Amino acid sequence: MTAARSPAYTAIACLLAAGVVTFGLVYRTGAASGADAYGYVSEADLWRAGTLHIPQEFVKQLPWPDPELTATPIGYRPAATTEVGPIVPWYSAGLPMLLAVAKTVGGQAAMFWVVPLFGGLLVIATFFIGRRVGGAGVGLAAAFLVALSPIVLFMTLFPMTDVVVAATWAAATWAALGDSRRRAGVAGLLAGLAILIRPNLVAVGLLMGVWMIARDARRGPRWWSADRAALFALASAPGIAIVMLVNRALYGSPFVSGYGTLGSVLHWANILPNLRHYASWMSSSETPVIALGLVALALPVAAVWRDRDRAFDAALLTLVAVGTLSCYLLFMPLDEWWYLRFLMTMWPGVFVGLSWWLFRNAGPARRILAAALVIAIGAHSVWFAQQRRMTKAAEGERRSITAAHLVRDRTEPNSAVFAYTHSGSVRYYGERMTLRYDQIAPEWLDPGVAWLTARGVHPYLLVEAWELEQWKARFGPTSARGRMNMRVVFELQWPTHMWLFDLAAPASDSWPVILGYDRPPVPRSVPPAAAPALVLR
Repeated sequence: MTAARSPAYTAIACLLAAGVVTFGLVYRTGAASGADAYGYVSEADLWRAGTLHIPQEFVKQLPWPDPELTATPIGYRPAATTEVGPIVPWYSAGLPMLLAVAKTVGGQAAMFWVVPLFGGLLVIATFFIGRRVGGAGVGLAAAFLVALSPIVLFMTLFPMTDVVVAATWAAATWAALGDSRRRAGVAGLLAGLAILIRPNLVAVGLLMGVWMIARDARRGPRWWSADRAALFALASAPGIAIVMLVNRALYGSPFVSGYGTLGSVLHWANILPNLRHYASWMSSSETPVIALGLVALALPVAAVWRDRDRAFDAALLTLVAVGTLSCYLLFMPLDEWWYLRFLMTMWPGVFVGLSWWLFRNAGPARRILAAALVIAIGAHSVWFAQQRRMTKAAEGERRSITAAHLVRDRTEPNSAVFAYTHSGSVRYYGERMTLRYDQIAPEWLDPGVAWLTARGVHPYLLVEAWELEQWKARFGPTSARGRMNMRVVFELQWPTHMWLFDLAAPASDSWPVILGYDRPPVPRSVPPAAAPALVLR
């Protein structure tokens, strides 16, 4: 690829990045749903409020064992204090900080622009990495494949860390590949931000630092030859320091995250199951051809990248992949294809490697065939995304807003809603206190309902269809409520099946309120309701 044609390739890469941003903005969920999205979005509001602790005085009066666990919605955990009641966010601070800034600048809707914008950054950073390592053609092919990657497109729709951390590490990698001290400092700042967003990938930063030391050492044995590596380390230090300070404040130790210690979530026995899962998901979503990209990273770099300087640059991509895999091959095995999101940090390296195999030493005819194969892989990615109805994801996620508003409209202000999936979103959008039914002992369900009712609190249960069997299995043997002897307040049939039950009233013959496909769509930007309160009389 000649330098004269490189600007055209850069322009096309920018269009690809703009396409990813547009896709994310058009089809974004816009909802604080489930554990992850609710956890990040609600934590952003806490950062804006100036405190990460949520006091819950009522918890001290609850009579059942471990009441603080019952009163902790998904996405949160009890604070590391001797006091019973306060809860703190489960998730790392980096993304909530970015969301807080976005909300301060552009309001509630702006929080859901952050991830699509970083999706564009991931694409353009991949292009620049590929252009540095293999030329503009390699960079463009890699950017094209990243832009159409099903997992990238899917995760641009959710306010979660996967796209953001992958883009930040990609930008840090591109900066680290530069030759100047300024680029080294920028790489360090980006690495610090990436660690703040997802601290468990600190190994990527360590390996990047080792690579920079090795690169500086190539200049000569003088002590000042390590200046770029030193700048990288100094610039990344603030991000690491913030992680440790937040961990200490929330979880009691700089080395304990919301997930616990590393040893509690990483195990050697997980490697083989994860290898099987990731290999299957990568093959099905990206086609088996992606194996060529993995081979490019796995082989000794000199065997693939004949040019010495390019081989040394490519080694950084290998180290980023090693740092990513060292964490997630040890992590607990999961069973949905979209957990491929954990490996997105290595996507630029994988697709640059794949593109290098396809285009290296290629004459005109082979270049056409390689381009056709890249387009075919992209077409498969689009087909895979359509098969999984990714553009409909927002409808499913905004059910949390619909359910929370229905709960608010059909319950008393001083209510307690037992829930699991919606234990966070009902608090955020519905202005009602929630209790986790999966954390209360089965023998305490009936006494607990009676205790709450006697103190002026009306108890309800909000469950989705898949949760009903969980509820029956947990409480059916010891309680009529567990066998669904409860009055139905409403039944929501779209976009998924869920029910609100009145735990204080037995089943009746009256027909419940059924809400179906005729409900108007939920707006893409819904502000949170007032914080819920529970008064025990």
